[in-house]
Amino acid sequence: SHAYGFSDSIGAGPSGRQAAAEAFVAAGGEVDWLMEVHQTRSPVIDQRVPHLKAAVEAWNQMPAGTHGVLLITDSARYAEMLPEISLPPGSRLIVVAADTSEEIDPNLPAAERPWTATLTRPCILGGLTIAGPPGETIGGDIGLNGLLIGGDVTLAAGRLNSIQIDRCTVTGQAAGHLSIGPGARCRSVDIHASRLGALA
Repeated sequence: SHAYGFSDSIGAGPSGRQAAAEAFVAAGGEVDWLMEVHQTRSPVIDQRVPHLKAAVEAWNQMPAGTHGVLLITDSARYAEMLPEISLPPGSRLIVVAADTSEEIDPNLPAAERPWTATLTRPCILGGLTIAGPPGETIGGDIGLNGLLIGGDVTLAAGRLNSIQIDRCTVTGQAAGHLSIGPGARCRSVDIHASRLGALA
């Protein structure tokens, strides 16, 4: 067996990320939507799915102003063609590598399930694409926490309020590992303790 490490907790990995994840969630107030992604645990309607694509599709059906948490709770590889993550006005979503109990309390609302941003090391092979609303309308906020992303993070279209990347590793396939598409805009980009290439 073997292990690897860095002199500081930079990039994706099992290091504690709870404070940053909690701060992002707290800034949005009460959570309206929570979905767990785990490839081998039994699916639970509206609470757990085995595919990241299904979780993104479920998020994209939520109305503007939704505050959501998307938990990836295993260390699996996700080689899926993902749809764009839609961020309409007032919406707030964090996609976080996290740990949570396999047991789901049927009496506890999904949005109140406890979780911790530690332990897991999921890998998203195809990158993530984000889209804000068209025109001059400013879309919502997205946070990425603890993810290994084997493609680019791209704001393809529209306008967003903010993108936060915390303790992620973005390997990228294009010149810009975090790229803003033609005509797309983002008011704030916050990158903390992450490993990625150029911005474009």
